[in-house]
Amino acid sequence: MNPLLLILFILSALAVVIGNLMLLVAAFRQSILWGLGSLFIPFVQLFFLIRHWDQAKKGFYVGLLGGLILMGTIVSLPNGAECLEGGWKNVLSGSLNGSAPTQNQIKELTGQIQLKRDGISKLESELSQATAALPGSYNEITAKRQALDLKDPAAVNQFNQDAAAYHQLNNQIKTLTQNLDTAKQELENLLNERSKKQAAGSLPTSAESKPAADSVPKTNGARRVVIYTTSHCGYCVKAKQYFAQKGISYQEFDVENSNTAREEFQRLGGSGVPLILVGDRRIEGFDRAALDQALQ
Repeated sequence: MNPLLLILFILSALAVVIGNLMLLVAAFRQSILWGLGSLFIPFVQLFFLIRHWDQAKKGFYVGLLGGLILMGTIVSLPNGAECLEGGWKNVLSGSLNGSAPTQNQIKELTGQIQLKRDGISKLESELSQATAALPGSYNEITAKRQALDLKDPAAVNQFNQDAAAYHQLNNQIKTLTQNLDTAKQELENLLNERSKKQAAGSLPTSAESKPAADSVPKTNGARRVVIYTTSHCGYCVKAKQYFAQKGISYQEFDVENSNTAREEFQRLGGSGVPLILVGDRRIEGFDRAALDQALQ
């Protein structure tokens, strides 16, 4: 917080308190009944202010000035306008339960979710490319090993370099897989956090802040494509490569890293991965012909 705003906030809050104390003192000076009524009974202080304006006006002006400065200070703070627009309900909720979630907080989470989804898409693309290159690299290194002349130092040196490149590619796939699993878990955590804030703030879910389950990518108009996978499933990789080649949007659920995905997979009676849903069509395993027919 800006130091000047902090000072104004403290001073204006003190002015409000002092103004109310001055009103109470004036009421007690008038009579004990006015004082007790102003202290414990709603609206009595307002009646006292109207009835005994000359005695109460100093305290009223001090409190009014402090209140105006306090409101101006709050509006100047980040999310301050939203706090005022929320009314007493949000103010009390923030006092009793900590800071009430605001629309800006949910928008910030939505932005983080979109960035995380973009990162996941990038990782999936890199993993798909690396996985597609691995079989060719393996076949190439195998052929070179069979034809290798151990008496030729140059050939041996070149083979070692090629073998190192193959192992580097293999390690890259493992690293990408781990990073992808971590990113998906982080995405699920962000989605859960946003859902909790939406529920806590009783805020309507806008089109831009719906969770992933409400925005499943669709293909061919009304049909959506969902694939249940695991990180070590080779046929899952082939299915995703198929979708990438066809330009088909899909939503992936890892049944090992997501409890929600695993429960849904079990509810669907899944016995193995990949389990692919195209609209109301169910395909178990990677079956290119069945997918071609389902996506027509």
